Amino acid sequence: HIQRALLPENDLFSKALTDHFVLFIPRDEIGGDFFWVKEVKGFTIIAVADCTGHGIPGALLSMLGISYLNELVLRTEINSPSELIESLRKMFINALLQSSNQRSMTDGMDIGVCSIHKKTKTLAYAGANCPLYIIRNNQLEKIEPTYNPIGTYLNIEKFKNHKLSINDGSSFYMFSDGFIDQFGGNDGRKYGSKSFQQLLIKNSAFPMNEQKQILKETFNNWKGNNSQIDDTLVLGFQI
Repeated sequence: HIQRALLPENDLFSKALTDHFVLFIPRDEIGGDFFWVKEVKGFTIIAVADCTGHGIPGALLSMLGISYLNELVLRTEINSPSELIESLRKMFINALLQSSNQRSMTDGMDIGVCSIHKKTKTLAYAGANCPLYIIRNNQLEKIEPTYNPIGTYLNIEKFKNHKLSINDGSSFYMFSDGFIDQFGGNDGRKYGSKSFQQLLIKNSAFPMNEQKQILKETFNNWKGNNSQIDDTLVLGFQI
């Protein structure tokens, strides 16, 4: 109940977006995936994150991540996704006493952040290992993240901002890797990125709530009697 109380209410998304869905299936009662939204001086900032691990360790990191995001936005009013996750990385490293020069904790998170400005019809995106999918006219475009986590890493790179024009009819998708990595089907293999992309494309013309139900049914049918291996989170939206 405490963890769910920190997640944003549905009406916060509804005020900022034309349509949306959140498919959130923690592996355990609490988990390491979370979603987040804030309004900052005319910008709507949306994040989807996947913390290291699941269960209690993942949940503790997710609560830390939510708290830091709230602090950064309220205190500094950052609206640039790359600046936001760069600052988040520094806070995580300091908080967890991580160092690339010694054996240390490797806990952290992957995250994707979008900053939407409706007046100029623009969207900025930056990701730490989490891509952004855009579907329009049955075509999927993958916006690549920076392949660094929020935390220590051997080859630290600055997070890159991608600025896009918002086109009518486009659908946007942010997600953790729980759906893609789930084992199931007749031969017990992972669902996979290609199958996930095809699933999104096939159903992208439906209203967002219908897409959510299709994704949920597909996930459960694929998993079958197999154990769920990780938290699963998919956020879809239209602007």
